[in-house]
Amino acid sequence: MILIVDNHSFNDGKAWIHPRTFEQLGLVHDDIIKIEDVVTGNHGFCFATSSDEINEDVISLDLPTMETIGVTSGFDVNVSCYDGPLVHVDVLKLSIDSFGGDLQSDTQLLDHVNSQQTELELLLNQRAIYPGLQIRLGGVLYTVLENERLRIGSVARFSLNEFAGFTYVFSGGILKFNAILIIDTSASMKTQDVLVKECETVVDLLSNLDDSEEFQEFLSHFTEGTHVKRSEAAALAVLLFLFEKVGRGYGEKIVVLPFSDSPHPVEFNIIPNAPHVLDFERAKSSDIVMRIVNAILDARQATRLRSALDFARFHVLVEELSLDDPTMFFILTDGNPNSPQAVRSIVAKDIAPLSNVVIYSIGLGNPTEVNSELLMQICYMGKGEYHYATDMKDLLSWYSNLARKFTLNIGKSL
Repeated sequence: MILIVDNHSFNDGKAWIHPRTFEQLGLVHDDIIKIEDVVTGNHGFCFATSSDEINEDVISLDLPTMETIGVTSGFDVNVSCYDGPLVHVDVLKLSIDSFGGDLQSDTQLLDHVNSQQTELELLLNQRAIYPGLQIRLGGVLYTVLENERLRIGSVARFSLNEFAGFTYVFSGGILKFNAILIIDTSASMKTQDVLVKECETVVDLLSNLDDSEEFQEFLSHFTEGTHVKRSEAAALAVLLFLFEKVGRGYGEKIVVLPFSDSPHPVEFNIIPNAPHVLDFERAKSSDIVMRIVNAILDARQATRLRSALDFARFHVLVEELSLDDPTMFFILTDGNPNSPQAVRSIVAKDIAPLSNVVIYSIGLGNPTEVNSELLMQICYMGKGEYHYATDMKDLLSWYSNLARKFTLNIGKSL
């Protein structure tokens, strides 16, 4: 049925329709309807309610719904009953963008998103949620993304009683962020059990970083269907992360922090008073590539993750980077770190409270040897995510994605 759009100011996510029109559409109260722009085909979804204050040929929508569809008052839309399932979601994935120019710095944007979470939850409560829904709030544009449960074409009802939290995705260059790559180099990382799968493109891409015989020989290990050492897999993944960061061109800073019995960060000595920070604009790739590879291949003994986190938090973050800048701690390990409780303690006390720091981790090698429970716990506290990599394709995909977007997992505020 074709209806004319009008705007109401309640911001309740409801579509208001005249009772006779309501009946003609075969609706009952709180049925979901699909509203589609007759010209572009852009569409959105709303819970429908009737009101005799609305003209029979009109549908009254709130501003977020109109902006999502791309219509204003007076536009024609095709209205129909949604006959798909109403899915359940407890975590909502949102992309973040800024508009209006009021949020000048990355720190301002991140702080602003954190500060208006409660307002966002109240605005979404009892609203029909679907991929593509846009909400503008305080200079920030939130767009609902697909997740495992909420797919394109499906709809959910947002309920604070069932809601667990948000996943915020700052992508497309909207947020610059630094990274500390914390790499396990204990003796077990020499185990040769990581399957090389579909990584020819990455190898070809990275081969231009350094034409030395030593580096080209390292790359030759990655032959489809063979197995490489865990440390070799980690080194290639780190180089891909650096390559992706260079491609962004935002002057982001990287620290490569291998650890075993103690942290032994790679020294670049490019920036005064920050020997471990890699500045891409001042460094030649041929000078740094094998320095990184050799540092990661230099396997030692223990897996003292706690000491590496301590060094990253109190030395690198404070003295060489900045507590004010968004920063990702990215941990790779193949085992069970020494003193798990000490690891939990430093994360809970000294890292998790930092609103602009996120912790991600990835497990590699024999899954029975990886302390996945510990890694999931510290990532949950650190607003990030844990993943176990099954092969080189999986590992490289994760490093590539995390180099390009800063993602925070935030529990609900209400």
